[in-house]
Amino acid sequence: MYYLNNAATSFPKPKEVIEAVDTYLQSAPFHSGRVGFEMQAEDVITTCRQKLAQLFNADTPDNIIFTSGATESLNLAILGLNLIGGHVITTAIEHNSVLRPLKTLDRDGGIELSIVDCDTYGFVKPSDFADQVKRNTRAIIVNHCSNVT
Repeated sequence: MYYLNNAATSFPKPKEVIEAVDTYLQSAPFHSGRVGFEMQAEDVITTCRQKLAQLFNADTPDNIIFTSGATESLNLAILGLNLIGGHVITTAIEHNSVLRPLKTLDRDGGIELSIVDCDTYGFVKPSDFADQVKRNTRAIIVNHCSNVT
């Protein structure tokens, strides 16, 4: 089973996810002071990184990181890219975890931001992106589906 948190609010969670989290929390209590816990937790994390690296064909397990959720992941990605001085294209229906850092970068003069509108069904036309591309476009950030729609 592959479960990539399709939406933080999805319910019910798959039984396998609940069981895996429960087993981990019961077998490796945080802040217990038990000797060896750090190694046990690190082994689980390392093993998970290795399996994900293999699944996604990553060069090294060190390229796999874990965050608290999609908002932190998107902020980390956006703010970690070399966007300063460049142009970024996104859509009007992106999640706030995308729009807020981009608008802040735009407001502060770090980037030039173009926002593509969608139709009444939440669809965007690929040609609308093509029309916005410039020589200094560094990123086009588009979600697959929006919690807005």
